[in-house]
Amino acid sequence: MTNQWKVVEPYHGLHDAQLDKVFGVVLSLAAEVWVTKDRLHLIEAALAEKGIVLGDRIDELARNHQRIPELERERDAFMERVLCAVSMRLKT
Repeated sequence: MTNQWKVVEPYHGLHDAQLDKVFGVVLSLAAEVWVTKDRLHLIEAALAEKGIVLGDRIDELARNHQRIPELERERDAFMERVLCAVSMRLKT
């Protein structure tokens, strides 16, 4: 999966710089959650069409401690994208 995202202009609708930053973070999180939910729905639908049920396997993978470093890297990249809304405003 590619990480395609774009930085939008800072939001100034709340007339308070700090609240605008927080709202920007909320919007970034909402966008990330929506993309994830949308893709998950599509994956589940595609698998169901093929008669593939992976619930047990997903549970096994979730408990696999060897995946922790990879998940931590992905989490850190996610947080960097989310916090971009704040850091972009701090640079201005």
